This record gives sequence, C-alpha cells and structure tokens, in this order.
Amino acid sequence: MGRYRTTPMDLWGNVKLPLYRTIENSTSDEWKFVPNGTADNVTYASLIGIPIAGPPSVGISSFNIEARQFDVTCSSNNASRGEPIDFVSKYTWQLQVVNDTAPPPCKKNGTSCAPPVCASYPCPIRSESLVDSDTGKYSVANCGLSFEKYEIGVRCNGTECAAYKMRKMYLYDEDYPIGYDIALRRQFMATALLAMTSADNFNMPSAEARGATTMEKWLQDPLDFTGVFFGNVELYKLSPQVFGDRLTIMYNTFWQSTYASRAIGGNLPASVMETGTMNFTQAQRADANITFVATEANVSQDTTPMYKTDWGWFAALLVCSIILLAAAYTGLVLKYITIAPDIIGYASSLTLLNPYVPTPTGGTTLTGLARTALMRDYPVRIGDVCPNEAVGAIAFARADRNVGKLDRKRFYI
Repeated sequence: MGRYRTTPMDLWGNVKLPLYRTIENSTSDEWKFVPNGTADNVTYASLIGIPIAGPPSVGISSFNIEARQFDVTCSSNNASRGEPIDFVSKYTWQLQVVNDTAPPPCKKNGTSCAPPVCASYPCPIRSESLVDSDTGKYSVANCGLSFEKYEIGVRCNGTECAAYKMRKMYLYDEDYPIGYDIALRRQFMATALLAMTSADNFNMPSAEARGATTMEKWLQDPLDFTGVFFGNVELYKLSPQVFGDRLTIMYNTFWQSTYASRAIGGNLPASVMETGTMNFTQAQRADANITFVATEANVSQDTTPMYKTDWGWFAALLVCSIILLAAAYTGLVLKYITIAPDIIGYASSLTLLNPYVPTPTGGTTLTGLARTALMRDYPVRIGDVCPNEAVGAIAFARADRNVGKLDRKRFYI
C-alpha cells in the first residue's frame, strides 16, 4: 500500500484526488493546478480513488468530475499523562467529536455521556492513542474536520489517468442538500470515527494486550505498519501537520471504502460506449445502490499517418511539371544555338557613345528612358560589324547598317 500512497491512481485503477489544502495557495486563480514532476510532489487525500469507466485504450482524453472529501487539520499533538476522562478502556485508539459547549453530565453508573454533535465545519475532534498503559501515557491531538466539494480536471493517456487541476465548489446541491449534511454531522460522523478506530479489534476482550491497531501503526509510519507487533505507538512524536495529513488520508480512505465497494474494486466494463451514448447497465449491476455521473470528455488520438492520392491534384502536378521541364530544356537548347554573347542589360546604355548606333538629338545628356523613347523605332542587332575583314568584331549596332550575322567558324576579336 505504501507504493500507491503517492501514485495518481490506486491499485484498482481509480483516479485519486489531491489534498486541496496542499495546492490551494499555488495560484490566485480559481483553478489550482496539480504540480508536474514526480508523484512525491502531490499529497493525495485518500488511498482510494474515484471509479471511472470509458476512457479509450489509446489516445488522450480529458474530462471533469465532482467529488467531496474530508480534510483534517490539527492544532496540537502532544503526550498526556493520565487517561482522558472520555477514553473507552477497551480501545487503544479513539477519535471523537468534541462539543463546542460544555459536555453534558455523565451518569454515575459508568455509562457514556450523550454523544457530542458537530455543529459546523471545521468540526472539532480529538484523537487519543494509548502509549503506555502502566504510566497512563497517551498521544492526544486536537484537530478540526472539514467537508468540502470539489471539481477536478482529469487527463488520461489511454487508461492511465491523473488529476491535473482542482477547484472548490459550494458544498450543497440537489444531490446533497443541507439536510443530508446535518444528518452526516449529527449521526454518521461520530459513528464513523468510532468504527474506524475499532475496525480491527472490535469486541476483543483485551485490546491493550494486542497493542496498537494497524491504523495507528500506519499513522506512525505508512511504509512500515504490517506484521506482528504487540506494542503501542508514539503518535505524539509526529508534528501536528504530518499527523493531520495522514489522518486525512486514513479517514477519507475508510469513508470511501464503505460505499460502492464492488465498483471501487474495478468491477466496471472496459467500454461503456454504445451507439454514441453512455450505457452503464453493466456497471450498475456491480452495485445496485450506486449512481453514475455521465461526463462528457474530449478525446484525441494519434493514429498512424496514411497517404492517399488525390488524382485531380496529381494530374495538375504532372502537367505543370512537364511544362516546367520542357521550358528548362528549351532554354538549354536556345542557349546552345545562340552565338551572340549575353550582353544586353539596359539596351539604352549600349547606345551611349556607340559608333555603330546613331546618337539621337540630346547627346549624352539624355536619361535612359528618354534615349529609349527616341530610339524606339530603330532596328538593332548584335552582329559582326567587320563582316569583310579576316577577323570580325561583335558589337551592338543598327541592323540596317553593314552588320553581318555571326558564324561559329569565324574568328572574332
């Protein structure tokens, strides 16, 4: 059980809820986010989680759930001499609600007083654990028990889920009206506290001889609490904060174990999706007294990439590729058959002070655009301006002058 104390899911695969108090001051926003990293960064409020059914076996899913949980905070945890007046001698450990007002008088015949009532939250409770029966030494802790409702964001990677955010909500709603809460505080809470402390030594003739209960041992050391040990524990050595945190985990675990036990144990269908709607018929057979809350989830799945040919786009790509390929080869052919050097940049610049091109009116003072406009009707050519010489000369010249064509077999300077 020590292994699952810090895991986001219990040993049956239920989602555990963080202890809200430990993340309450992490941000000023309404939603408090559970810290990332190792599980040791998170304190969970119970060893038992909330049963969920329906996350897909693959993919990422996220959804919100609502739940209530108890929280115990302690103001003191000390050793006390002398048996407390309200301690029941047949137990080694006792948890009880403490009256806000003066306790009622007890009968002289040894019967117990009227049970105290929790008027509001936090409800004052006291823990009394036997340390040494010979000296009458006890561990006595004064604490407050609260009950709150929360909304929890859950994110799953396949069937591995964890709570990643949490916020406090109003305790009462249509499913849990104030009348239910009054009954819880006046009747069930004191009974649950008594039942939890005597769960493993109920009706034993000599609880003191048996020693500390398993729960007391767990409170002292959650990693070393099993085995034969006929002795008592020293819970007073724990700080009030540590004792309160561990008592919170224990009380929530005990409380949750009393309802929907077959569902908590994992007796849920692997898939509850049928025709797009939630079907909990099979799950409800696990326990006729439980009611499931249908929660809408966002699911995303990473699938294997699949490529499919769009024949229309394929045809367009093929035609364009053929045209571009033809244009490339055409340019290569033209470059091969062209003899004249590639010297044309700004054509008007080639006419400036060129003896083979007549100078327009304006001379060298003309701009490039003006020169081009004046010479727009002149036919020009890059050719041999010395066609009758043994060695030719290539120049940019007016075509109607004595300009010969270029020849691959002729020499040029």
